[in-house]
Amino acid sequence: MSAEIVRRLWDEVARIKQHLKDVRSRAFSMVARGVVQLGEDNHGLRQLQVGLLANETRAGIEHMEHFGLTAAPMSGAEALVIFIGGNRDHPMVIATPDRTYRPQALNPGESCLYSAFKQTVLLDKSGNISAAATEPGANVTVVSRQGGITLSAPNGTITIQVGGVTFTLSSQGIAMQGNLSVQGNVSVQGTISATGPITGNV
Repeated sequence: MSAEIVRRLWDEVARIKQHLKDVRSRAFSMVARGVVQLGEDNHGLRQLQVGLLANETRAGIEHMEHFGLTAAPMSGAEALVIFIGGNRDHPMVIATPDRTYRPQALNPGESCLYSAFKQTVLLDKSGNISAAATEPGANVTVVSRQGGITLSAPNGTITIQVGGVTFTLSSQGIAMQGNLSVQGNVSVQGTISATGPITGNV
């Protein structure tokens, strides 16, 4: 084997080794963990500033989310960042978990929608859906601007409780515990029964 052929083979081996080194470097660069620092939410896709390596901060990273659900992560949330093709110039955030606010102790199969402000919607293993807003002074508002609002429990009850007043709808009728004040007319077809006196103009 001539020296020229040996030199060419050696050069080819060196080229392959360098190529494999580049591929390995790209593979290791495809995924990174970081910490969310800032967010900007006036774009089609939210843009985040994320701290990655010790001295690497990237701004304007697009935050990819599923259709129909969007969430603005708090500063300090973790971020899982991918780099398309291992190209560090093309990052995308695909997950932003937050250990501080995530509800814990869920049973297998349960799901929970939550925020940083003590609101939750829990779908539990018994088939219940529980919505809660536990921050003092928080309200739960249901709005239908064009149509109606339907609450349906064909084989159960619907209970509304405010302080010491309880209002229950069931297949047996309507039951109320507490005082009732009506401004307007009341029309009754049937008998009115009372265990105490009826006062006023009857």
